[in-house]
Amino acid sequence: MHKKSSYFTTFIFFLILTVLLISLQRFSPVVNGFALIESALQPLQRFTYTVFASSSATTPEQKLQQQLASLQAQVSQLKNDNAALHDQFATMTNPQKNLLPAHIIGMPRFIPGVAQPETIIIDQGSNQGVKIGTVAVIKNMLVGKVTKTQPNLSVVSLATNPALSLTGVTVKTNALGIVQGIGNGKSVFGNVILSDKLALKDVVVTKGDMNENGQGFPPQLVIGTITAVYKNPSALFQTAALQRPFDITHESLVFLIPHP
Repeated sequence: MHKKSSYFTTFIFFLILTVLLISLQRFSPVVNGFALIESALQPLQRFTYTVFASSSATTPEQKLQQQLASLQAQVSQLKNDNAALHDQFATMTNPQKNLLPAHIIGMPRFIPGVAQPETIIIDQGSNQGVKIGTVAVIKNMLVGKVTKTQPNLSVVSLATNPALSLTGVTVKTNALGIVQGIGNGKSVFGNVILSDKLALKDVVVTKGDMNENGQGFPPQLVIGTITAVYKNPSALFQTAALQRPFDITHESLVFLIPHP
């Protein structure tokens, strides 16, 4: 008990001394001198920290329990990822063998019950071959496309983002139009000519606008279901409201379709 108290007293002494040195460093005339003192005291400071930390460390049994809990969490995550990967290949119309799984690690501006995300942050970036324009999917459903990349993470703009638009077509009536994000988790299907039929509960999918370099949205990715139709006989076009087939805030994994 006396030994542990002595360690604690020594730790407090060096803690106060360190704070004092940091405060005195603001005065430029004595910076160099105190830097030398601080450098000389660093071994003692490290020793004190090590002793104090070891005195408050958990027992071997507790450490083992922590490691076991961590391994169990990793195994659970791997099972979930493998199940998602199996579902991905089972549901895609044209499954690709080189799909890149990516975990969602951020949802900027998302406030539960108030504001839906317009972008998501994923844990794959340029080091993993992700490029601007790379399409993200969940099963056979469109998530969005990559609009920014860094070495080990990327930003995906969702299909509901006002900055994103693409060509879509209805499954039942083959009506052609433009899917436009309007924010807060919503999108519309517009620029549909009046002669085309829009039906409630019809599904809108990507028309497909791949270029010669293999970049763009592939066809037959589900965008949403028509929940309302707005048609004015005096207007040139009609519009439909779309409901997304999934809630991105409940998802943890997406798949990227890499460029050729």
